[in-house]
Amino acid sequence: MSAKDIIAAVDEATTRVQAAPETYALHAALLADVTALMVQQARAALDRTDDLLKEALRANSDRSDDEIATLRTLLAEPLITSAKSHGAIFGLAEAQAGGLPVTEADPSSPQWQLIWRLWAKYFVAGQRFYEGERASKMFPWPQVEQG
Repeated sequence: MSAKDIIAAVDEATTRVQAAPETYALHAALLADVTALMVQQARAALDRTDDLLKEALRANSDRSDDEIATLRTLLAEPLITSAKSHGAIFGLAEAQAGGLPVTEADPSSPQWQLIWRLWAKYFVAGQRFYEGERASKMFPWPQVEQG
């Protein structure tokens, strides 16, 4: 479950118990599997999200510090504050509204066809791949037999 879900559940239970103390037993039972450590880890994860956003934006070495600051401001709301879950969709329109330099790909273009073929090869291989600047890498690494 997501950090936001854990924190929201604990905060909601706290609010309800403060308003109606007789519901303590019910809320304690509902949150029996949630530990203080889980809540602390969830809060720490949320505290780190802004740093992760900044780190991701810095990955593009062509961006200036001012561009990074501007993008951070534009992207914090849709990616961190408003997102309800880890699986929140951040598509083309959201990326453009956030100031990211994206373009919509034409599925009939040669570039799209190359990307689709590459994805199909990954799918058939049944492995995870990481695209580096110069080469594709497959995970887990194939085992080499020692002779």
